[in-house]
Amino acid sequence: MKPTNSTKLILLVSLTLLMVFVAASIASAKTYTRSCGAKYTVSPSSFRGTSWSFSFTGKGKIGYYNPNKARERARRNIDECIDTHWARRTATGRPAECSQSNLIYNYPVGSMIVDLSTNICRLNPGHDTIRVNIGVLYSGKAGCTLSNNSWQRNVVRNFQVHCPTQTPLY
Repeated sequence: MKPTNSTKLILLVSLTLLMVFVAASIASAKTYTRSCGAKYTVSPSSFRGTSWSFSFTGKGKIGYYNPNKARERARRNIDECIDTHWARRTATGRPAECSQSNLIYNYPVGSMIVDLSTNICRLNPGHDTIRVNIGVLYSGKAGCTLSNNSWQRNVVRNFQVHCPTQTPLY
């Protein structure tokens, strides 16, 4: 029995739908990763002094191709790290939100208050206390600014840091 044109058409449509379904399944199984950068800056606000800064990266993963959404997740991971670490600034060690388990890379701060006071006081010797502003500058492509198109934010203003006792070198 010879196939009719309608049978051929049904077979062709079925095969096309099957190919589309298989292609969509393969594409949905892939994970896409994008990143945003962050530069954390601690600057004296009580006098003109030397700032302490460091950079790190946040990544975002998404199961479908949308690079801006993946970058939005990266930015949210960065913000989650910053907010959590500041909220737990007196704790020893860095929170999990600032580690690779949360897709945060090259984050150098362990204990926030210890690292902050050690570094800002070392860069600005001769002070018992220093008031500082702490801010973050973001970098990356679209999506890293979220919906508010913000490339920077203040974490805290005029925070008082107590400098460790500085022993003379003689």
